[in-house]
Amino acid sequence: MDLTFSKEQEAWRQEVRTFFNAEPPEKYPTQGTDLGWGFGAWSYEFARRMGEKGWISLCWPEEFGGQARPIVYRLILWEEIAYHKAPAAAIFSSVGYADTFLDLGSPRLKEELLPGIARGEISTWMALSEPDAGTDLLALQTRAQEDGDFYILNGGKIWSSNAHLADYGFVLAITDPNAPRGRGLSSFVVDKRTPGVTIKPLYTLAGEHYHNQVFFDNVRVYKDYLVGEENRGLAQILTSLDIDRFWGRWGKPALMKRILEELVEYAAETKYNGKLLLADPLVCHQLADVAILTEVSRMLCYWAAGKVINGEPLEQEASVAKLVADESWQRALRIGMQILGLYGQLEPDSKWVPLLGTIERYYLHSVGHTLGGGTSEIIRNTLATRGLGLPRS
Repeated sequence: MDLTFSKEQEAWRQEVRTFFNAEPPEKYPTQGTDLGWGFGAWSYEFARRMGEKGWISLCWPEEFGGQARPIVYRLILWEEIAYHKAPAAAIFSSVGYADTFLDLGSPRLKEELLPGIARGEISTWMALSEPDAGTDLLALQTRAQEDGDFYILNGGKIWSSNAHLADYGFVLAITDPNAPRGRGLSSFVVDKRTPGVTIKPLYTLAGEHYHNQVFFDNVRVYKDYLVGEENRGLAQILTSLDIDRFWGRWGKPALMKRILEELVEYAAETKYNGKLLLADPLVCHQLADVAILTEVSRMLCYWAAGKVINGEPLEQEASVAKLVADESWQRALRIGMQILGLYGQLEPDSKWVPLLGTIERYYLHSVGHTLGGGTSEIIRNTLATRGLGLPRS
């Protein structure tokens, strides 16, 4: 596996870094919180700036306003976004779903959504999990029934990230209730401004609004907003989950590297009992552990990236990268909290809080990282059965 980048690709990385140096990400106002995934907080202003630069549609075909650059350029861009803590959440899911729309969307869907996504003016959110269908996605109850030129959508979703801030939901629903389990599902794009859509907030451990519960009450969805073929939604979602597990963790090693650097700097400047923290061998060992966790996560993400770059389908690579990146992130933040000691528990608005309270907030949010996109237990089940060929029972 070749982990090197070409001169042209490194020049692109430098271009991105130069931009962030000239326009520090912290200058952009944010409307949502950063949960430490690697794509930062929500910022409408940053999304529009990315649209102005053409970086959202970087890898799209030219016929849809893109630059037709190889996917490796997007990988480099998001690695730098993560390291610089840029507030890119408003475009993260939109970039992924735009690929799906390009492949499977109707002409109307492409015409009405892709230009706005490219400009950073349209954003998307995922609506898969339900109160009684989280890990067991096939147990979902939301239904879509044909009615002339529309589908009528009824049901509800939970844990819909940033649905209160984004514009269009990517919704999985039953379209054939008589089909065998999992074979009567379809995917739709739903405008949250449509009558009958109700969004209610759910709060994180840090008391911040990120997730939502969404209700659909006789919501009319254009047939042209069906994504792909009717009753083929499950195959699309399974592919999307592998892609989400990869892209949703791709930036995490870069963010871990940034956190490591901040912890090393803190330990080099902070004294305890008259001695610098870096004079304590235990602290040095802990920082070394974070460095190891960061590098292992990066190597596994690069392993999966190799298949993405070559246009090959992701199989167990995405699951392995997700599992290790999420659990390494949690462990790294536990170490960070130990190094900061009692000061690490202070809220960001305290005058004594170290590192702007970033470690404490990321630590609280990290609890959910081994749940989102499939729990670690389910991922291990999948790796055992599909990867190792072990029996299911």
